[in-house]
Amino acid sequence: MVERFDCGAVRVDTPSHGGYLLPRKHWNDSPELTRAVDWCIRDPFGHVTSGVGAWFEEDCAWLALMLAWPAFRLEAAYKATQHDMANGTGFADQYAVPALVSSATYWHGPELVRALGHEPTAEDVQKHASRAAERRRA
Repeated sequence: MVERFDCGAVRVDTPSHGGYLLPRKHWNDSPELTRAVDWCIRDPFGHVTSGVGAWFEEDCAWLALMLAWPAFRLEAAYKATQHDMANGTGFADQYAVPALVSSATYWHGPELVRALGHEPTAEDVQKHASRAAERRRA
């Protein structure tokens, strides 16, 4: 399934995976988007296709795109709210900025979250530090 957003983003879902595309023409729309693309280039779950755009994987990498692109975040939240109202689900809650900041801090660290213009809570930073320490022990 391919879903196009008015802001220019594209969501692609397959039976086994999916992700979000930030078209190349939007890379320099804001410093935060430029930083998100720079991060995506280095992230093992991101993928940059020259001439097309930056792909943000659906499990965790999408958080960076949502935090960096307010127009996309608002449009995605609106669509999720419509889905929730029609189906009695709670998907829209994940698009609230505090939830995005918390998840992004946990998975990617406070440095990325700050680079994208947001401040993580001390509790979120601690959760990330605990997760990182646990991964080093494994």
